Amino acid sequence: MEIRDKNCLYQIKQKFGGSIKLRSGVNWLRYRLHHKAGILSLISAINGEIRNPVRLLQLNKICQHYNISLIQPRKLEYFNGWFSGIFDSDGSVYMNLLSSQLFITVSQKNRFILDLIKELYGGEIYIQKK
Repeated sequence: MEIRDKNCLYQIKQKFGGSIKLRSGVNWLRYRLHHKAGILSLISAINGEIRNPVRLLQLNKICQHYNISLIQPRKLEYFNGWFSGIFDSDGSVYMNLLSSQLFITVSQKNRFILDLIKELYGGEIYIQKK
């Protein structure tokens, strides 16, 4: 996580335990959780809340290791806090001063997540060229 998000990371550490270390040479923090009680508590807290297909596969592997059933996320609804989290991490707001048009964007490598956002809130999906 970026340094600006350290308060969030310390709240996670306070709830589940673990350790936070500054990565050498970069301005990033790493959170690690090694004890089984904390891991099981964390799995319980996030199981059913993960939507990113890549992270869902990773969580499924951990759930299988601990013999826990993976819970699929509920269908998204318009007034859902999930969007604020995705927007906080991958979104931006800007205005075209010539046209006074306001743009709200979310950038993602995974099309599935963008399709969920478009279905709920409208808008268009554009592929960015490198």
